Order: sequence, then structure tokens, then C-alpha cells
Amino acid sequence: MKKFDAVVFDMDGVIFDSEMAVMKCWLEIAEKYGIKDIEEPYLACTGTNAARTKEIMLEAYGEDFPYDLYAKEASEMYHERYDGGRLPVKPGVTEILDFLKAEKKKIALASSTRRETVINQLRDANILDYFDEVITGDMVQKSKPEPDIFLLACERLGVDPENAYAIEDSYNGIRSAFRGGLMPIMVPDLIPADNEMRRCAVAVIDDLEGVASYLKGIRIIDSKLKLIPYYPCEDITLKWYQDPVVCRQVDNIDHVYDLEMLRRMYSYLDSNGSLFYIEYEGKIVGDVSLRDNSEVAIVICKDYQNMHIGRRCIYEMIRLAREKKMTSVKANIYSFNEQSKTMFMSLGFEQTDDEWYEYRI
Repeated sequence: MKKFDAVVFDMDGVIFDSEMAVMKCWLEIAEKYGIKDIEEPYLACTGTNAARTKEIMLEAYGEDFPYDLYAKEASEMYHERYDGGRLPVKPGVTEILDFLKAEKKKIALASSTRRETVINQLRDANILDYFDEVITGDMVQKSKPEPDIFLLACERLGVDPENAYAIEDSYNGIRSAFRGGLMPIMVPDLIPADNEMRRCAVAVIDDLEGVASYLKGIRIIDSKLKLIPYYPCEDITLKWYQDPVVCRQVDNIDHVYDLEMLRRMYSYLDSNGSLFYIEYEGKIVGDVSLRDNSEVAIVICKDYQNMHIGRRCIYEMIRLAREKKMTSVKANIYSFNEQSKTMFMSLGFEQTDDEWYEYRI
């Protein structure tokens, strides 16, 4: 994960479960007036402002479609149901905002919704004061997927776009952030990520709790397995490196590590790339690193080998390499280490030299 100065949030579908709430209103309007197949044009509108939404609906149903009438009725239905703090807040919202404030990161909101509605909803949810800037659709000329709203947010925050994450749920939002040079993170709501979204986003994460972990540097692989950024913890890890078998597999040496050797190794790996502890079911069971020269290395203590932990961790390092725009990942595997060769080759690594293997991204 790259160091960052700010996070810019979309609102509908990210902070609030409002995309689904609005869609339910439109589905009732569609049933009442016999409007067919409303879901597809509605989903195409996500992330856009009111003017673009009207254009999309008229493109779908024709110029004589009474959009303004239907939109007014849907809006009245929505506000009657959800105003006054009744709009559902997505899980993890206050937790991620608290974390960012504690880390002294700047926070902005960039929503295509009009300003009055945005301010009221944030105030009703008691989260308005978290945001250093609130940028809305009526403050820019061009709607998402154009980058204007995110660029204005960064300008108001006083940060370079390349040093800001954008949290979005919609295709148009991700396109907007990507075009603006921010680092988009997609948290899908009504529409899953497709190949385009995965190319544009630095990460696709299920929920805001996962985003908070990502911003903390934690990489969650599954419910049992996660990668924790390095911190001094040699009292736990030294025992792995005092196993002669492990030392031979890792470094092809006939002696074991002492504490000073281990600290030097960790210091080097942490200073020249990304170093993580492997946590399985709450216990640290190994370490894995991706160096700036694209070399990956992994150690798992004996008791947790042959559980496919290493395979999943290396795959996560491939994902990290992709985020870092690396073109390949390489691994130094000694000729006698058949177990590691089998694992790496099962992931798609190919042998390039006697003891070197490479994965092309």
C-alpha cells in the first residue's frame, strides 16, 4: 500500500445504503406506471448527477418519457422514508473515519448528489464533522465519470491527487477517480467489479472494514488468514529461524540465525520493500516479503506447512506487485527444495535459471 495524505469518499452506496433505498423507490414507481426493465437504466445512473441521470433515462425510454414527474414522486417517497437520520449507514463507517482522524489524514466527500441533501444526510447521521471538505454535484460542471469532482476535492484539501485514495462503489465513480489520478478503491454495492474496474482500481474490497484494514497496511486474505505489516516481534519469530531445516530451505546455510542476524534481515527487507507477518487464526506463523526489485520470499513455521497457507500468501504478493505496477515477480528457490518449487509453479511461476523462477504479470 502506498503512503497517502487523504481519502475522498463517495456517499451513496459507500457511506449510506442509499443506492438500494433509491432503487426500491424507483421499482415501486415502475410497477405503478408500468415502466419496464427499470433496473438497467437505473444502475447506469449510479455515480452521476441529476442532469446526467435524466439524460440516461430519456435515452432509455425516449424523449417523451415523463422523467421529471416520476423523479419527483420517487424523491418524495425516498425522503418520506429516510429523512431524519433513518437512512441506513454502511457498516464500518465511523470506524474508518475514526482511524483516519487518529492518523491525521485529510478526509473529503465527493458526491454527485446536490449539496443540501448531502449536508442534511451527513448531519442526521452525526458524521458531518469528520469531513474537512464536502464537494457535491452542483459545485462542478461535469459529472462523474469526468474527474472534476475529485480534482476539486483534492484542490480544496491541498493534496496532490496521486497521494489520495478515492472510495467508490460505482463504475462512473471509479472512472472519475482514475481519470483524476487518485488511487481508486472499489467497494461494490449494487454492481460487482468487472475487468475494467479491476484495472482502474488499486484494490477491490468487500466493505469499509476491509478498506480500513487495507489503509492500515493489513492485507486480509480470508477469514482465517491475513498479512500484518512488520513490527519488531523477534521473540516469536526467532524460533522459526533456529530450525536448521528452515534455514537451509530459506538461505541454503548450515547454521541457524541468531537474534542480531534476524533483526538485520528484517530491517533490510522492511527498508527495501514490503514485509509482513503471516497471521493464521490469530497466531503469527510465518513471514512473507516483496522487495522493490520484485523478489518474493516466504517462511512458514513447521507446524503450519502443508496447509496451503504459503500458496495463498504468495498469490497475495502477486496482487501487491500488480498494485505497485511491477511487471513480474521472481523467487530464488534452491534446487533441493522440491516443496517450494511445486508450490510456486502451481501458481504460474516459470523457471528462468537454475534456481530462479518468475511470474509474469
